[in-house]
Amino acid sequence: MRRVLTGIFFFFVLAVSAQKISSKTIEKGFLISYGYSSRENVLQEGNYQVMMFQGRFSMDFFHRRDTIQKNKIFYKFLIGNEPQFNLVWVGSQQAWEFGINNTLQPTFKLTERIYPYFIGSTGLHFFSATLAKQRRGFIFSNSVGVGTYYRISKRFALNGQFRIRHMSNLNTRMPNDGINTQHFHFGVSWFVP
Repeated sequence: MRRVLTGIFFFFVLAVSAQKISSKTIEKGFLISYGYSSRENVLQEGNYQVMMFQGRFSMDFFHRRDTIQKNKIFYKFLIGNEPQFNLVWVGSQQAWEFGINNTLQPTFKLTERIYPYFIGSTGLHFFSATLAKQRRGFIFSNSVGVGTYYRISKRFALNGQFRIRHMSNLNTRMPNDGINTQHFHFGVSWFVP
């Protein structure tokens, strides 16, 4: 099962990375977020808290395809990348994470200014914290959530999200109990026509 999931992940990374980012990118932006582990998921060392600094580069998967334009299921179905560097606090320990997540984001049009969406992401990360229940090093970061764009002009929008994130290493090394956190993201997006 691990090989299948790893294969799917790398296929998705290659598919997204093979696109010409400069010519097909329709969204560029950044997000800053705060995340924490809930009471049920507090680690032995303390509450896992993280401050994320993320870039966003997305393109419309159905760009210029007549079938989706006729159906109008989604306003846009974005796929993209979120490179990130994160500061971490666990009890009195300070650490960091970095990596890149690949995203899938079906987006809907509610009004001329409000565009809600669902988002899912997965990516390879490295984290430096020394924890009793999770081995330091390379891990997968997976998240699901909801968000909305609030358009402030034709090209710019405020972006707000709530995500639930799980990090683990697919049992490649022990211990691997995983780290579960909840995140509030806020940022700005720039849209290319």
